[in-house]
Amino acid sequence: MVDRVLQTTRKLIDLYQCVSIHSAIARTYCATIALYGSAQDAEALLSLFLQNPGRREELLLPIRVLGGPELAQRLFMASIQEDILRDDMPEEVLLSLGYMEFQPAEQALWYYARQGVPEACLGLLHLPCAGLRADIEAEIRQCFGKSWWQSEFLPALAVKTGRPQLAKELFVLGSTTASTDCNSGLVLGIALYGEQGRPFFENLLWDCFWNAGDQATVAYTAIGCRLLDISLLDLFEQVKLRLQYEQEQRQKIHYCKLLLSLLEYFALHEAAFSPLLKFVPEGRDNAQELYQALFCGHSGLPELIRAHLGPQEPLLQECHELKKFLVLKMQCQVERQQLLQLCS
Repeated sequence: MVDRVLQTTRKLIDLYQCVSIHSAIARTYCATIALYGSAQDAEALLSLFLQNPGRREELLLPIRVLGGPELAQRLFMASIQEDILRDDMPEEVLLSLGYMEFQPAEQALWYYARQGVPEACLGLLHLPCAGLRADIEAEIRQCFGKSWWQSEFLPALAVKTGRPQLAKELFVLGSTTASTDCNSGLVLGIALYGEQGRPFFENLLWDCFWNAGDQATVAYTAIGCRLLDISLLDLFEQVKLRLQYEQEQRQKIHYCKLLLSLLEYFALHEAAFSPLLKFVPEGRDNAQELYQALFCGHSGLPELIRAHLGPQEPLLQECHELKKFLVLKMQCQVERQQLLQLCS
């Protein structure tokens, strides 16, 4: 089997067998394998993972992205017994089983979702949950009126209830009692309602009290934008328009910080989307087009910040850093396009 896998996969297997490889190094290999590998790579890596699952969690990324039903069955049988994870199994197994749409794992994922395990909630988003509708709604409604709840991502499952009115109720919860520590599940849950959730999602984006660009939330804000086909250039145009009429300094700063946070996430972490949620669509964002709009000419993002927030605004330094990140992103996109052409 190893003879039919990527050279990168063979190298990773050798590294695990010969040295104590740091997880950051392993994740770099795994991300590349997930992009360019096949089911054979996933099979080889599952065998490697099962040798020491507690210390090889990073291997689950290419396993779930490249694996199919048979691989999901093997992972399920090795990791879960009577709907409970084996002691040596990482919780990312739950996300992986859901991602591979392995429906027999649904009850196990639901058990852990109620215990506050984010990977279980995200995994359930890939499954029908038809028999769980009432239970999911009941659990979500227990969050109403509270500032904090154990399972931050439980509200993301609201769309599984079949009740469109929950989109508004999630928005009200986030706008009233909920702490921003619980924002990620609310933001994602609202976006998953599609057009029914769009007005609420767009409102929370621009409300500084939602803090949608916060480091802990920005990934799910970015995913929400993808789900609703809101591009970064769309947001840039919105920021330019809103700054013209906004009177409150706090809101002005929020508009610019939100855009910068989402741009930075695009430049540095965009590849994290598909290994997390399979159904997130390709976005319209292109690093070259963004660079052209934001940093070329006399009406870019730095000029906008200077005009509305002043020449000493600290966000200007973030703009400078973002410019470098986008250059690297452009290079990566051009290299990947060239590689795909060579492989076709």
